[in-house]
Amino acid sequence: MILGNNQLMKSKSEIVYETGKYQFWNHDSSGALYYSSDYGANWTRAVIPGFPSYGSMSQMAVSKDGKYVMMHAGYSSDAYVAISSDYGVTWANATTLGVPQSYNQTGLAVSDTGQYQHIQMRTICYISDDYGASWIRGGNGGSNGRAFSMSGDGQYRLMDNYAALKPLVSSDFGVSWVSQTEFSSAYGAHSGISRDGKYMYVCQNNSYLWRSADYGVTFVNSLRYFNFRPAISWDGQYVLVTGQAAGQTAEGVSFSNDYGATWIDTLLGACYNGGAVSGETGQYMVIGIYQVGIYVSNDWGDSWILKVSNGGHFMIPAISSDGKYIAICLDSSRYVYLSNDYGATFTSYGGTNAHLSNAVFSAIN
Repeated sequence: MILGNNQLMKSKSEIVYETGKYQFWNHDSSGALYYSSDYGANWTRAVIPGFPSYGSMSQMAVSKDGKYVMMHAGYSSDAYVAISSDYGVTWANATTLGVPQSYNQTGLAVSDTGQYQHIQMRTICYISDDYGASWIRGGNGGSNGRAFSMSGDGQYRLMDNYAALKPLVSSDFGVSWVSQTEFSSAYGAHSGISRDGKYMYVCQNNSYLWRSADYGVTFVNSLRYFNFRPAISWDGQYVLVTGQAAGQTAEGVSFSNDYGATWIDTLLGACYNGGAVSGETGQYMVIGIYQVGIYVSNDWGDSWILKVSNGGHFMIPAISSDGKYIAICLDSSRYVYLSNDYGATFTSYGGTNAHLSNAVFSAIN
């Protein structure tokens, strides 16, 4: 973002603390990061020692208060992780993980307090339970890292095992994993989890959306969708998914207001990276529709308003917990659109320095 900036087919990232006070983005190709502690009014550049220069291949995850920030970069030669424990101001030397890994096959998560951190790669994972000070390498099956999710306290973790066609669930902070209901075909491409870990979703690639309402003990086939990530309110009541619903001939948006029990379909158009839901109440939702523009709902998904008309490929949007702050990147034209009034108006920032490809917000209490 030329202001002074969530996965996974993305390159640059913005993460905003849910009130919008702390914001981070990693567009800088020289291994640096920009952070703001005043709701995006001013930005400061912080250099990450030892972090690779291919910033376009990096991702971020952040604790609920914005204090702990994890930055990961994956490339064909190696993978790196760097941690800040002071809101992105200073950074410890980046750690080399010793495993070549594409960024779009990697999932990241940081617990609300920042104590538990997880890097899920294709066949292995790295877990930290000491605020990123040290990492333990583990192997938990053939996984698509994009389908990794973690509850707010870090206890419940969900990922897919595409080799066995089963979701894997951990209820002990990633120490052990249990294989669940076998999928009929393909593998999970994306997943989502409620803040307490009770509600879990796995979007099976080009097939079904699987749902658990019992902390991952059992999964049931919910309805047919393509492989686009679920967005979930903190309590799990409101869920937004994108793709093609059963019985429909066109792609669109479907949402549930009863914890995934029933679904309502809205054929807005194709969305290739999913939407976002405000965590506190689920009232505000946002999504970028391919070759159409940005749609916003301020009534729990009952109606949708086209706020920005722009033909292009939108990446994952970000929305604060109260819905006030929204960020979404238009990848094809290197623009980012920002709103600080619940999606009523958007301001665009353009140019190559604004090429954000993943906007993800942190959590809040």
